[in-house]
Amino acid sequence: MFHKNLKFYRLKKNMTKKELASLVGVSPMSITYYEEGERKPGMDIIKSLAKALDVRVSDFLVNRDENLVFTHGEFRKNSKLSSLSLYCFTI
Repeated sequence: MFHKNLKFYRLKKNMTKKELASLVGVSPMSITYYEEGERKPGMDIIKSLAKALDVRVSDFLVNRDENLVFTHGEFRKNSKLSSLSLYCFTI
């Protein structure tokens, strides 16, 4: 649940893993581990992630469909992510 929401809010902000990691004070690989659910951050990191993404800590606990996959054109470095640029696909 946390990992899907973290990725959702990062993509919604059109933020790269590197940008988010820099704001939070962790490595980009840590963000990857958090988003893939391989590691769970401590509460201090969760609070920093929430602040960087301008969401509440409780927003990370929203129950999302586990079959959703979020993708976007991260390669477009200078573009803004519109609400239509965020796609949700079911597997």
